[in-house]
Amino acid sequence: MMREIKFRGDYRGVMFNNVQIGAQYLGDLLADPEWHIMQYTGMHDSQGKEIYEGDIIKVTAIDGQSYVSPVKYFGDEDYPAFDLDQKYIPEPWYPYESNALSEEFGNGLSKIEVVGNIYENPELMEAGGK
Repeated sequence: MMREIKFRGDYRGVMFNNVQIGAQYLGDLLADPEWHIMQYTGMHDSQGKEIYEGDIIKVTAIDGQSYVSPVKYFGDEDYPAFDLDQKYIPEPWYPYESNALSEEFGNGLSKIEVVGNIYENPELMEAGGK
C-alpha cells in the first residue's frame, strides 16, 4: 500500500490544509521565508488526527508520564525520516538516537496526541529541550 502524499502550509500565521503544489511553483514557494510547508507523515495520532512535519505531539506512557516533542524531517541530517526531536525526549525515556516515533507507535503502550504545531503554538516547546 502506498502512503498518501500531501502537504499543508503556514503563511504569515494562517494555516492552509491540503496544499496543492505544482512543480513549477515548488522552488519559489520553498524559497519564500514566509511559507512553511509541512508534509504528511502517513501516521495518525491516538484520536485519528493526521500527523504532519512540524506538529507537536504529546506522548503519554501507561504510567501517566509524558513529554512533548515536535515531529521533524531529518533529511538534512543524513537521516531521511520523520522522527521526534531527541532534545525534547527526557532521559532515560528513550535510549536510542533514532526511530523514537516508530518505536512509540510500534510498542502500542503510549498514547500519542497532536497538541499543536511549531508555527501556531511555539509556546508548547519553550519549556522543552534538554
